[in-house]
Amino acid sequence: MGQSESVYRSSPSLIDNHHNNNNQQENLEQPLATIENINNIPIMAFGDSLTAGYFKRGTEFHPYSDYLTELLTNYNIKVYEYGLSGEKTNEMEKRLQRNLQKKVLAEDLIRLNNAIFPENEFKAVIIIGGTNDLAYSTIEKETIVNNLTNMYKYCMNQLNIKYVIASSIPSTTFEHEEKYKQYLEKKEFINNEIKKFCFENNEKMRFVDICNLLSYKNCNDEERKLYWDDHLHFTPKGYQKFAEILFENGIKEIVNNL
Repeated sequence: MGQSESVYRSSPSLIDNHHNNNNQQENLEQPLATIENINNIPIMAFGDSLTAGYFKRGTEFHPYSDYLTELLTNYNIKVYEYGLSGEKTNEMEKRLQRNLQKKVLAEDLIRLNNAIFPENEFKAVIIIGGTNDLAYSTIEKETIVNNLTNMYKYCMNQLNIKYVIASSIPSTTFEHEEKYKQYLEKKEFINNEIKKFCFENNEKMRFVDICNLLSYKNCNDEERKLYWDDHLHFTPKGYQKFAEILFENGIKEIVNNL
């Protein structure tokens, strides 16, 4: 661990426990969280496995935040990644509030690749979610939209957050198969609602259409092999493409105002 980082062992101020009756020994056994003492401008990358950079069935992770930070080097901006694999938007909504407050549950720390928080306050948040919800036919499309827009609203209401970058639900390999028509219609509805919300709240919101800017349907076979790792997840090159799309279509416009 670098000299610029200070480590805080789990305590009531840093970790919210599930049960109030946890004893001191249990608290001591909880994982470490880290506050990074670097004078930078922090951006939060928040989401599920696509934010975590899930690759090779979870044996490797290549988050887009790493690539995006490289693109933002000249602006003294660092993108901090908080992606939890398998998380649905209702779960994301609950976690977002505590992560923005630099608080975590013990299980968050176990599942997050890193539990590093910046010393400075987050100035922007990137949210990519909804992929896992679409795997459940019982979750209504309106519910998914509501969960996502609740997260956007919460971020917009934070005085330190100047911008919220909302992405469409990214493209999957299902999108060129007619048998997934119902799935595609549901996804299209949600993505249109995300876009609509962003345009209606354009003072703080920015919409980045990753789904269409990196579309499986529109890619040739070589590009599909280059960018997609499985039906839902991407290769390192795919996550790098996420970063480039986010930078060119949303982040670059706002960097000088953070």
